[in-house]
Amino acid sequence: MRDREDKKREELNKLQQEVESHRNTELQEVELQEELSRRRQERSSLQEQCKHLEARRRHADRSLSVVETELTKQREELSHAQLLQQEVVRDVTASQEQLSEEELWQREKQLTQKEELLQEGEELVEMEEELRVKEDEIKKTDKEEESGGLPVYDGLRSAFTCEEKWEVET
Repeated sequence: MRDREDKKREELNKLQQEVESHRNTELQEVELQEELSRRRQERSSLQEQCKHLEARRRHADRSLSVVETELTKQREELSHAQLLQQEVVRDVTASQEQLSEEELWQREKQLTQKEELLQEGEELVEMEEELRVKEDEIKKTDKEEESGGLPVYDGLRSAFTCEEKWEVET
């Protein structure tokens, strides 16, 4: 009977071990199911994050494209503005040079006019001097005639000679 009892004990131990093993297996299976479920949730969460990140990347790409387009446009506008500025500087320089040339021409013209006026003034002074000399000669001749000196004819001749001399000089 002991043998039988031992056998039964052995069987019982074996059964207990199997039950324990089965429990462990079930427990492992439950743990694995939980792990699988947790990993599925993580995977789902990661897929959601990836979708969200992909959407953000597409949005960033579109925004970058818009910014690059705007930057290109601003560069073109800046280049155009710089060209306009250079054109304005050239125009201003040309205008200043033209104005300087015009001013120079005007000043030369004024100087020429002043020189002509000065020359005319000098000629007038000479003519006035000659006129005074003639008047003096006429007065002298008149005085001599009155006093009985030179005849009238000689006095007129000297006046005509001075006048002819004046016409030849001018």
